[in-house]
Amino acid sequence: MPINDLPPEILLEIVQWLDYASEMNSLACTNSTFYTLLNTMLYTKYSQTDDQFPLRWAASRGSDLAVRKLLAAGVEPSLEAMLLAITFGHDSVIALLHEAGVNINAEGKFSLDRDDYLDAAYMDSEESTTTALARAVWVGDERVMRLLLELGANTDCAKCSDYHRRTPMKAAARLGNASVIKLLIEAQRKGECPDLVNQLRHCLDRAASADDYASVQILLDAGATPGRFRISDHCHVDVGDSNGNFEVTQLLFQNGYIPTIKQLHNAMCNGKVEKLRLLMQWVDFPNLADDECSRAIVLASAGVCGNIPLVRDLVVSRGWNMNRPRIVTGRGRVRLMAEGTPPRRHPGFPLVWAALYGQFHVVQFLLTQGANPSPQAIHHRHEEISSLAAAIRGGNADIVSLLLDHGADPNTFHGGQPVLVAAIRNEHIFKILLDRGADLDIQTCSDNPLSSAVVKSGTAGVARLMCERGVNFDHPTVIADGGCDRGEYIGSFATACA
Repeated sequence: MPINDLPPEILLEIVQWLDYASEMNSLACTNSTFYTLLNTMLYTKYSQTDDQFPLRWAASRGSDLAVRKLLAAGVEPSLEAMLLAITFGHDSVIALLHEAGVNINAEGKFSLDRDDYLDAAYMDSEESTTTALARAVWVGDERVMRLLLELGANTDCAKCSDYHRRTPMKAAARLGNASVIKLLIEAQRKGECPDLVNQLRHCLDRAASADDYASVQILLDAGATPGRFRISDHCHVDVGDSNGNFEVTQLLFQNGYIPTIKQLHNAMCNGKVEKLRLLMQWVDFPNLADDECSRAIVLASAGVCGNIPLVRDLVVSRGWNMNRPRIVTGRGRVRLMAEGTPPRRHPGFPLVWAALYGQFHVVQFLLTQGANPSPQAIHHRHEEISSLAAAIRGGNADIVSLLLDHGADPNTFHGGQPVLVAAIRNEHIFKILLDRGADLDIQTCSDNPLSSAVVKSGTAGVARLMCERGVNFDHPTVIADGGCDRGEYIGSFATACA
């Protein structure tokens, strides 16, 4: 006899032997007869266990009917089920769970199991503590957010589901969701949030660092005032650098933001000349910190930008020092160092920066005003370089000649290496240094002859110049240091040129 033809009493007797609700659910799915018979019993069975999976499953799939039946059967409503409904945008389920007693402002653990849920696109971490509103911010569903706000979600105290526990508005600023930011601002104003000014301040910081023009504009319109607080130095440094678009930076400046000294330094160190020019337009000279470090960075920035009138004004009219002592910066403090103490990091001398960026006329002006062309190191890309080494690195032969004319030493060292090593790949500059008295017998940092460095680089033109001045490339040390094949080749070439 087919199982469908059995009397209901016998079917119910079969069900009594099933220990788990999942087994009963599998049987109910076999045919309509079992489904009709077991449907109510199944929900009751779930209510007698602590298993929250059915409610989570129904909430994640937006099944209003299943959620209603589970709640009616006595299944305990949970915040996790509401968070899943928020994640997948089921506003009707959210309303049902709130009506059933879920505290919309409570914090709870939230996780998405990839085996249980087909769509795990919104998973931030395996398990996070969050609230309903915070979860909605991360999902970015404006419709769900409006519902939560109508139900009384707290916009001030809610935390977001990430390690840093950002408030909803900070998270929206980080995610670049301008419409959500606007919605949260309106909600906080209706609730008379006492911390709104501080919230706007921090959100402006995050939105600007994310290069989000729309969010920055909304925050400024809401009353965020960039000119009345010091935005953290690590932010805004790279705003617009990825595509050369500085609209966000311009917008901040037009609303009263003042660039920091560290931002000037970072732009200069990272080669962002166009950004540096933009920053220099808004430097607050009247309120500039009265210390040698700040002045040196501003003067060096003006030189890198090639702004001769500003350099002249700072040096001649204001009397700023071009040959300041070494200064170390750290944790916002600037202190002078005793002579001879190796600095950990310092912004360096304006002459060196101008030479590095090939600003010939700035270098010329600084030298005529008494800038010292002798070794003055700056910290650039994890090493210290002098003005002469900077000009060599920039490949500017005119600046190299200008520095040598004003007394720069062609036998100076940078980073433990003679400057001749830096010029090995530029035959023209190498010849200028030789003509100005550079010593070909100078040793490299590894105590090898200069010719070994030439062998390693494989620059035959420089080898010819050295050969013409009597350098022997057949020396065993040269061949051993440069590799046998290349050493023999250049050695034979140099010998033939002699």
